[in-house]
This record gives sequence, C-alpha cells and structure tokens, in this order.
Amino acid sequence: MVDAVLVSLHDVALMLIPTLGAICLVLLIMILYRVYKVVKDLPATIHKVDDVIDSTKKSVDLLDAPLNTLGNVSKTVDKVNDSAVSAVNKSMNFAVDMFKNYAEKKANKEEIYETDEEDFGVYE
Repeated sequence: MVDAVLVSLHDVALMLIPTLGAICLVLLIMILYRVYKVVKDLPATIHKVDDVIDSTKKSVDLLDAPLNTLGNVSKTVDKVNDSAVSAVNKSMNFAVDMFKNYAEKKANKEEIYETDEEDFGVYE
C-alpha cells in the first residue's frame, strides 16, 4: 500500500514539477521585463527630474530680489520702531524730570515762605 502511494506521488510530481517550473519561469521573465523597462526609462526620468530642479532653481532666483527687498523693508521698520521707542522714552524722561523739578521748586518755595517769616518781637 505504501508503495502504491509513493508511486502515485511520483507520477503526480513528474507532471507537476515541469508545469510549476514553467509557471515560475514565466513569472521570472515578467519580473525581469519590468525591471528592464524601469532601467530603460531611468535616464528619461532623471532628465525630467533635472528639468524640475532647474525650474525650481530659476523660481528661487526670481524670488531672491523680492525677498531681499522685504528684508530691507523689515530692517527699516525695525529702525523706525526703535526710533519711535527712543523718542517716547526720551519725552517721558523729559516730562518726569520736569515734574520732579517743578515739585522740588514748589517744595523749596514752601520752605522759603516758612523760613522767611520775620520775628518783629511782638508777642501776644
């Protein structure tokens, strides 16, 4: 019985192995053909990528001048802002100094009025 099973497996294997080998060979040929097409189209693809890179570089070069202008405008706005802040600080310092001077003068005048009282020797 075991011999009969082995013989029938042998007969099946003799029919299936060449068929499976042919199928694997066809699949391998299809894979190699696709790899060949990819390798064949590679220079054209690289050329397209180079064109895209060149176009991008040109676009960046065109944007360089407006970006420089924008940077200069930004620097100018910063300078104007710094000048405005400086002017406000100076005017506030001036106003505070004037107020302090006024307060000191007023305090000194009150002291002068208090110290300028003369004693006439008349007492009640």
